[in-house]
Amino acid sequence: AALACVTLASAEPLQYCPIQDVCYQVAVPTTSASSNSGNIYLQLRAPTSYSWVAVGTGSAMADSNIFVMYQDGRATALDSSDAAATITRHDAHDQWTFDLTQGTVSSDANPYVGARQFDNNNRGGVGQGSFADPGTLILGHGIIMAVVMVLMYPLGSALMPLFGKWILHASWQFLAFLLMWAGFGLGIVASQRIRLDFNSTHTILGTVVVCLMVVQPVLGWLHHRYFLKNQKRGVVSHGHVWYGRALLIMGVVNGGLGLQLADASRTFFIVYVVLAAVIFAIYIAAAVFGEFRRRRQSRGPKNF
Repeated sequence: AALACVTLASAEPLQYCPIQDVCYQVAVPTTSASSNSGNIYLQLRAPTSYSWVAVGTGSAMADSNIFVMYQDGRATALDSSDAAATITRHDAHDQWTFDLTQGTVSSDANPYVGARQFDNNNRGGVGQGSFADPGTLILGHGIIMAVVMVLMYPLGSALMPLFGKWILHASWQFLAFLLMWAGFGLGIVASQRIRLDFNSTHTILGTVVVCLMVVQPVLGWLHHRYFLKNQKRGVVSHGHVWYGRALLIMGVVNGGLGLQLADASRTFFIVYVVLAAVIFAIYIAAAVFGEFRRRRQSRGPKNF
């Protein structure tokens, strides 16, 4: 339908370059424009250091016609000439529109053949997004959430049985709570950049854990008020403890799903699992110590 409105005037091919030396061109012969059918010429251009580049139609990759240009197997970026070789997820992406009425060419022949002077100027292409590499956002999200779920929350939970100071425990966990939301925000932006949204177990479970974590400070405050009044634990106290433990387990498991989704190396998986196991052991030891001390002090004055 777009071709039916093309002005039959000769022009250069349309070009959009989201970054230096990565350009996409399209040209519509006047014969194709006037008949509303025929050839359209498309060109993708990128440095040979890239493993692959692609262009697709529509607003998302799903159900899109995608043209992929990839290495021929003689470069280190993609060391295979097999057409069925696996390619990695794109590092960056962009969206733009072409006004095809401005991209007609007089001859129905490949306009890209022969010596041409390449440039990086946009002609008729209007970008709608950023070509910024989402890898930095994903890395930041992963680091923050791993620190929060594997280190800060468990260690903050261990502070109470170890030192018996609720203000220390609450302050530490509140800091972890704020960092959790910062990491979650980075994850949301990154998932939007790569069009992941809520199409994976990691994003769904992560959102559930973060939202459920909002209840935990409320339970902690109710437990604190109950203990001050009754000098013993109640139902809300056990709810605060076990609800938090359940969320921590879900958070750590979801971190592993995140590493899998990001196609992290085996080394990252091993480090993550070992670190989680060590912190878990520290938390268990602190919980056992706290329970032993609590029972011993139950015979004397209550001081926390």
